[in-house]
Amino acid sequence: MNSNGYDSGLGDFGAAGAGLLGCYFVFILAVVVFLIWLYWRILTKAGYSGWLSLLNLVPFGSLVLMLMLAFGNWPVLQDRGGAGPRYPAAPVPQQPYPPAAPTYQPPMPPAPPTFPTSGDEPPAPPYA
Repeated sequence: MNSNGYDSGLGDFGAAGAGLLGCYFVFILAVVVFLIWLYWRILTKAGYSGWLSLLNLVPFGSLVLMLMLAFGNWPVLQDRGGAGPRYPAAPVPQQPYPPAAPTYQPPMPPAPPTFPTSGDEPPAPPYA
């Protein structure tokens, strides 16, 4: 309570609290103005009217704008003849990338050793 018996309701921090509250509102106003400007730029580049950015002032308006930009057909793309890519597609390679790995073929077992023989005698065992 101040000297004239009037209670401002702000307690001991009357002027400081009012100043901080004012700074808070100025900050929020600056954020809202920046958001509207940002959406204005995005919407005009997509081919929509910039006035749609005022939907940010309506509850859930930002959500509507994001869904419209994400899933809608942009007028700027329809003016170019379709919603295709901005640049032409890269040529498709003739063989798939990465190239297919060669099929695995196990190595052939070594041939059994041969020993010189003289006539009709059987070859000697290799480990006699």
